[in-house]
Amino acid sequence: MTKAKLSRQFNIQGKTLADLKKEFKNNAVVLEKLQAVFDVFDNPEKDEKEVVTSSVGWASGGVNKDGSKWYQVCINLGTINGKRLKKYVYGSTLKEANTKAIKVIAQKEAEKKKAAANISRAITLSQYLADWLEEYKHTVSISTGSFYKRKLQYVLNPKPGIHQIGHIKVNELTSDNIKELYTSMTSLGYKPKTIYHLNSTLRLALKGAYKKGLLPYHLWDMDDNLKAPYQETNERPVLNWNQSVLMLGAAKGSPIGAFIQLAFYTGMRKGELKGLTWNDINLETGDITVMRSISYVANEGNLVSPTKTNSSRRRIPLTKGHEVMATLAGLKAKQKDEQQALADAEAAAIGEKATPANIDSNLIFSHQINPNEPWSDKYIDRYFGRILKTAKLPHMGIHSLRHTHATLALAMGEDVKQVSRRLGHKNVSITYDMYSHTIAESTEQAAIEFVQMVDVQRTKVKVS
Repeated sequence: MTKAKLSRQFNIQGKTLADLKKEFKNNAVVLEKLQAVFDVFDNPEKDEKEVVTSSVGWASGGVNKDGSKWYQVCINLGTINGKRLKKYVYGSTLKEANTKAIKVIAQKEAEKKKAAANISRAITLSQYLADWLEEYKHTVSISTGSFYKRKLQYVLNPKPGIHQIGHIKVNELTSDNIKELYTSMTSLGYKPKTIYHLNSTLRLALKGAYKKGLLPYHLWDMDDNLKAPYQETNERPVLNWNQSVLMLGAAKGSPIGAFIQLAFYTGMRKGELKGLTWNDINLETGDITVMRSISYVANEGNLVSPTKTNSSRRRIPLTKGHEVMATLAGLKAKQKDEQQALADAEAAAIGEKATPANIDSNLIFSHQINPNEPWSDKYIDRYFGRILKTAKLPHMGIHSLRHTHATLALAMGEDVKQVSRRLGHKNVSITYDMYSHTIAESTEQAAIEFVQMVDVQRTKVKVS
């Protein structure tokens, strides 16, 4: 007895494949696809691909090289700004793929309902950003929070000529609104870097709006032009070895000479250097402990905070005889004498004898008349500018010494993880991303040197 064909046993919503064939007899495209389904069911050995059906989306399947089967379901999530949204889910069985697809659809429907429920309490973009800044500042360093606040002023308090978007309801905001803001800033002469940082901050803030259901979708997922607009391609300014020697030479005798040496030899951030006390320096072993950072915030003054992340709290080993340690030892002796002289003068004024000065808890880089008041950024930048001018080097910011340290260390072939730890990066991937070009060049040079070493050894060893 001939076994009944599988195609005759299969039905979709009560209709057999044969019924569907009759129903679409005048539609050549559908008939062709139905015939493919017939062939799969009745002659499965002819093709490794499967045409399968799903209750929630378009499905297909196939066979992997190892003989195992795979299935996928494509879910249509609708259209936004003329762009069709779809998502693929996979499984080793059709049931598994279907189950995953149902969960995705349920999640998306829940997000839509949440967004719809929040429309009634929708607030303007300015209101949302002000709330976000207040909430988010507790999760980042003081300097980072201040940075976000400065960038968002282009929305919160736009200058004349800048396209205003702060009055728009968050749930009505579009990518075109944001691009109009950037276009107006470009026409007014704002630097690409300024717009790039504003975009990054807005992206972070509005991702939070999406998660809270204030936005039905994340704008940056819908428009590729928002993902990294106006990013500058210029490399970070760094010094080469010859320039570094000239810079260090010019720094000798400068009021900020020790500060410059430490920045160059350790790669520490400016705020971390400003936060160093003598307790953080072990002149005997050459170890430096980074524990805190000092940032100046407008209208608030100098704020002391723990370092940026757990990885930023670190020990940086130098050596006892290192040039920096010798400079610091001389600076400490000088400051101790100055503090002792001040104490003696104050004690003499009231007819008493001063106790020996203890400066261990004092900030290293401070004006000695007030040892707990750090140098200002303007003071550091002014003297660093003079050092560069004396060395006949191009102008750059003090942060360039951090990039110089990392670039030169990696160019020498130092292990990326070691450099990353010394810089206090949260993870090594940050170091890879920032210095990928230098790392690639170092790796290439190491490969060349390896080949050259092999060639040298071949000339020494007689090969039979």
